[in-house]
Amino acid sequence: MRGIMKYVGSQNERNLIVTADDFGLTDEINQGIVIAHQQGILRSTALLMNGMATGAALELRRQNPGLEIGAHLGIVEGYSLLGKKSTLSDDLQYFGQGSVCLHRGWPLFIAKYLKGQIDLGELEEELDLQLSRMRSEIGPIAFANGTQHLHLLPGVLDIVLKLMNKYEIKWLRLPALSRTVPGSMRRIPYNWALRALGYRARRRAARNGIGGTKYFAGFDVCGRLDAATVCKILEGMPVGTMELMTHPGLDCPYLRENLPWGYQTFAWAGELAALISPAVAEVVARRQINLIQFKDLTH
Repeated sequence: MRGIMKYVGSQNERNLIVTADDFGLTDEINQGIVIAHQQGILRSTALLMNGMATGAALELRRQNPGLEIGAHLGIVEGYSLLGKKSTLSDDLQYFGQGSVCLHRGWPLFIAKYLKGQIDLGELEEELDLQLSRMRSEIGPIAFANGTQHLHLLPGVLDIVLKLMNKYEIKWLRLPALSRTVPGSMRRIPYNWALRALGYRARRRAARNGIGGTKYFAGFDVCGRLDAATVCKILEGMPVGTMELMTHPGLDCPYLRENLPWGYQTFAWAGELAALISPAVAEVVARRQINLIQFKDLTH
């Protein structure tokens, strides 16, 4: 069946893709991602082409060729590559005076989306620009996901799948089986919504020849992932292939001050510490979890 993912190894194995989102957002986040890759279990990262430190991220990628690069599609947050006011742009210039920025977060985007005030044609043009520039900079793009998982929304998903086919991207974050941390009740209603949208997206993606990992984890502890939590997730990991979403970095005062609605309590350094933790490495080894990348998958 198209869109169903397999790993090239045994089907009785546990295969983990650890992905860091927001590569290119700031220098502090870039540095944390590289440390997590060089010293820890991180193998893949999703790159923003509209971040404050995208250029630096591209240079770091050249210095770390083993770090797999996918597209973190900037639907909200970041500069607008259209460079003009549109239905995608925020009134607040949170990345500096004179900057044209995308909506500051999902609540504002969703409110306008539900009122029919988001021009999907403008969104397609914005995302096409992002992917075109990324392809010219890095060559083949390994996978894709969207900022704040807005790529799953009806209408938005159609654009994303169309562009993925255009740029020959085979893998998309499809969190139909989004796993929660044992004992955690954080973000439960949001996780239900994520799963529902994920199931729909998986079916639509399959019809376009696009797949994703069977399992997904990290959503309910986004920005608060520590070593003990990663160990819990991995101890409970089922047989199959799972993506673990992470946000490692060094502390970033700029984001705390200028984007407090999203980052005031974010613990980038804690997530970095988790990914390089000996305790996490021990669980990976003991449970014989294979650390793989999206390029290792096959339909």
